[in-house]
Parts: sequence; structure tokens; C-alpha cells
Amino acid sequence: LNLIPTTSNKFDESPIKVLERELNLPSDNSYIRHLRSYFCPAYYYIKKEKRIKGEKFEPRARKGRLIGYGDLHGRIYWIWDPELKKVIRATAVRFNEEDEDNESAEEK
Repeated sequence: LNLIPTTSNKFDESPIKVLERELNLPSDNSYIRHLRSYFCPAYYYIKKEKRIKGEKFEPRARKGRLIGYGDLHGRIYWIWDPELKKVIRATAVRFNEEDEDNESAEEK
């Protein structure tokens, strides 16, 4: 179900809240702070066993784009790495949603 609030209903609630209210279900106050903009810049951690041993100054993270979530709680992310041309499943990810417009202009 969609968790994002919408103005298409008169109470400006998310669809899940409307469903809970209409069906008289207990409200669990859906948590949406973990949601990010799709295709925003994301930096995912490279696991130690995947890094080059002895190379202290090699990067510990790679840049990609968020393309989805691997679970309902937002702890697992699917990241597109354009350099590797692969989809990576990652848990340790940092996002930069402020630079989204500048990043997409650079990549074109």
C-alpha cells in the first residue's frame, strides 16, 4: 500500500491511514522517514572481502542510484551501479537527495 500522504482525499492522509480509518483497524502510525526519492544518488559500502587487500586509500563506498527496497522496513536497498552495470543489494547506504538535479544533469 502507498504510505505517502496525498491531497486527493479530504483529510490529506496517506492511503493506508484512510484504509485503517474506513475498516476501523488499529492505527500503527506508519513510519515513512526511511523512504527516499527513487533514483536519488546513493553511496553504498563495499564489503571488506570485496575490497583490494592492503590498499588503504582505495574507496570504501561506490556511487549508485536507489531503484527500490528489499524489505518493507527500509533496511535493505536495491542500488543501480552505472559503472558496474549491476544492481546491488545493500544495507549500509547514504543518500544525497539535495544534489539530485545536479547529479542527473552531470550524468547526461
